[in-house]
Amino acid sequence: MSCSRKQAASAVEDRFLDCVSEVEVKRREDIKVIQMNETNFANQMPIEAYGLGYFRIGRETIAGAIVTGPLGTTRWDGFCDEQVVLKLLDHIDVLIVGTGEEISQIPEAFRLSIEDAGTGIEIMNTPTASRSYNVLLAEGRRVAAALLPT
Repeated sequence: MSCSRKQAASAVEDRFLDCVSEVEVKRREDIKVIQMNETNFANQMPIEAYGLGYFRIGRETIAGAIVTGPLGTTRWDGFCDEQVVLKLLDHIDVLIVGTGEEISQIPEAFRLSIEDAGTGIEIMNTPTASRSYNVLLAEGRRVAAALLPT
């Protein structure tokens, strides 16, 4: 290669590198920073997993129905066991009820006892209820969940 060709190639290469540098700078200017905040669940633990007949909360696997909220997590005997849920009502604004794999009606007496105490009640299938509980918990809401297993 002659000297002039080397110079020309070098000039083209330098211009290419300048263009690449300009593009990289523009890309850096377009970067959006997402601020990540650590979630503090206070005394409550999120639902880590659920499956056929079990829930995992705080790395503990619990078989059967549960109630989880600001007073901890406990086994639950279902809608006939109102006392476990009623103890929570002074500490929560909403109770999420998971009715198993499919959404279904809950006993009217159970629903009325929650509503009469001035607490909101949301009824959904258990997978949706578990996720909703975690979202509300992460938002710092006063929430509890009464969940039948799938």
